[in-house]
Amino acid sequence: MRYIVCLLGLLNIGIWTYFNQDFFYQNPIPDARAEIDPDKMHLLNQHQLDVLPKTNPAPVEPVPSESPVAVVSEAEATSCYEWGIFNSANIDDAQTTAAKLLLQATLKQHNGSDAKRFWVYLPKLKNTQAAQEKAEELKNLGITDLYILQDAKWKNAISFGMFEDEALATKLLEDIKAKGVKNVVKAVKTQGGGSYSLLIKNAHASDYKNLKDVKSDFPEANVKEVACG
Repeated sequence: MRYIVCLLGLLNIGIWTYFNQDFFYQNPIPDARAEIDPDKMHLLNQHQLDVLPKTNPAPVEPVPSESPVAVVSEAEATSCYEWGIFNSANIDDAQTTAAKLLLQATLKQHNGSDAKRFWVYLPKLKNTQAAQEKAEELKNLGITDLYILQDAKWKNAISFGMFEDEALATKLLEDIKAKGVKNVVKAVKTQGGGSYSLLIKNAHASDYKNLKDVKSDFPEANVKEVACG
């Protein structure tokens, strides 16, 4: 009886093994580290490289840099100027103009000797058109620092400048005559009824230009740089 049981057990094992033999004979998993066959390796030419699929590289995030330090520029240099001379009739207008230009202006009154000025000018012409044509003619000669006067007494006269130093006025007169301009005059001009000037402090280069731009409104007034006191 014992032999029959053993025989049946062996028979069952044999039958199970027969029907499950694939379990014992599966293909082994290839070793990923197996050596590559060098005979199957070859270099790609340029054409083969060009036709390979292109992949877009991942964008590189910029490395945040330190915030730039703000560079503070040095303050623009300032100067002081004296603007004048004015008389009692136009000093108020001059002060109003200075205020519109946002200038720090201080009134300075002159005595009788300070009011003496030397003026170089061309006597008034018959009308505005003649004055404008003459001004264009002078500019073509290289004389550009000139103004057509508009006030009633000197309307259509052409002013070339007003000087405290007579030598400067004389030199300008000679230079203009040397260019062939006739009838140009140098005259002594005094300010009646009081004379004034405006001292301009903390003025920038643009302020100086603005003062020169209003020259036509105050043709007898000059702008000169002075020491800041």
